Amino acid sequence: MSLIPFTRWPDAFAERYRQAGYWLGKPLSHMLAVQAETQPEAIAVVCGERELSYAELDALSTNLAQRLANHGLGQGDRALVQLGNQAELYIVFFALLKAGIAPVNALFSHSRLELRAYAEQIRPRLLIASRLHPLFQNDDLFLAELQQLAGIDTALLHADGLAQRSLAAWLQPVAAAREFAPTPADEVAFFQLSGGSTGTPKLIPRTHDDYYYSVRRSVELCGFDRDTRYLCALPAAHNFPLSSPGALGVFDPGINALSILTKLLPSRAIVRAAQLHFPSNRQTPIAAELDLVTDDGAPIRAEFDWRQTGPQTWDIELETDAGRAVLSLGGSRLEVDGKLVHEGSEHEYPGLYRVFARLVREGRSDVDAEPLRVVADAFLLGARDQVEAFDE
Repeated sequence: MSLIPFTRWPDAFAERYRQAGYWLGKPLSHMLAVQAETQPEAIAVVCGERELSYAELDALSTNLAQRLANHGLGQGDRALVQLGNQAELYIVFFALLKAGIAPVNALFSHSRLELRAYAEQIRPRLLIASRLHPLFQNDDLFLAELQQLAGIDTALLHADGLAQRSLAAWLQPVAAAREFAPTPADEVAFFQLSGGSTGTPKLIPRTHDDYYYSVRRSVELCGFDRDTRYLCALPAAHNFPLSSPGALGVFDPGINALSILTKLLPSRAIVRAAQLHFPSNRQTPIAAELDLVTDDGAPIRAEFDWRQTGPQTWDIELETDAGRAVLSLGGSRLEVDGKLVHEGSEHEYPGLYRVFARLVREGRSDVDAEPLRVVADAFLLGARDQVEAFDE
């Protein structure tokens, strides 16, 4: 029986992933333990004027894990966490992994609607938040609201003046009164937030095994090594800056078009500028415009708008020395200089599913990182503006 109820991976899939070496049977906290042992003095986190080595990050997270265990928290418990882009976010995350407590990491921009929804779903015993957030800034009204709603019995606050609930105080060393340990690798490690494009973000249970593989594979694809420095300019608690090479957001319906575009071009497409439009009640862009250029200097304009009604528009227009070509209908229709030269049935997704089935049978992966790179660059370089609220 699972410590936290969730739908497990099929046994045959799990066994195949273990035999292939994708799943290692180790907790996510293992990655920090390895670094703390092999390069303890190397810098792990830079936060403003502060620097934490791997040894310090490991020690601080262990201190918090021990205090939580002493307080009676451990495997099977859940936590609601809301911290900004700060070193404490990583200290807390590794501490909860070490103690076997599964958190959901709310974005710092999330407000009462989202936090109440998360609390109702996971029923956390523990809340870790910040006095710098408007909901907790001036009084304890919302804290009391969450405690009554979800039965939270322990609350820790960053920048709080009371020692008994000051996060900084709980990071100090303490004598061990109880043992603690991560949950097994095939159990829920934490709850990942969905993109929130269709309402309040959903909570996705992620196991140590499957998420650790995602991190390792992303590191390989991005070419990260021990000398890499990563500037986290996006909300650190979200899946993209936490573990992955790219976030799809509004590009989800356009990512296949980007995949075709990057295949068609003879050289790379480089994002020069982007404009991302975020609804006032959402954390995911609903529309975007990208200006790109190839290595050879050819300009490209890409426009995405999820608000379009009626039949979905899916067009790629190419101006070449030999004439003008237009791909439409998911790439199934091709016109050259206004003349139809090819038209097939729309079998984009059936074709993808056939490829997926073949890859699963053969135990292989097939990844094209180029469209994801375009998306990541758009998020890093793009200007953000707020548009009207979106309600489905």
